[in-house]
Amino acid sequence: MSHIVDALLYLTLEEPRALAVLNRSMERHDEERQQHFHKVEMDPPGSKVFCGEVWAGAFNHWLSSDIERLVAGAPWKVPERVILIVDPYDSDEDPRASTAHELQVGAMNKARR
Repeated sequence: MSHIVDALLYLTLEEPRALAVLNRSMERHDEERQQHFHKVEMDPPGSKVFCGEVWAGAFNHWLSSDIERLVAGAPWKVPERVILIVDPYDSDEDPRASTAHELQVGAMNKARR
């Protein structure tokens, strides 16, 4: 059995401190593997530059709810512009039965209040 959660995180360029806090929290959550988000390098076509960044991770033996909780708990400056996409995968299940979903961190935090 293999349980992996693929996760993508979109955030604005103003969030390096929050991302550093998030990655440290993730490493503490999984001291054995030290799993955390890694920046996806992008070279846009044309002359415009991106206004945000994409970070990704493939988290082995994590629950998507743990990733969601840690992302929501980071000290984001503009949580309404932080988007998390998670796609849990379990090798014992039919891969067509995806439970992938997208979450806006600002909305997650409002729902928890």
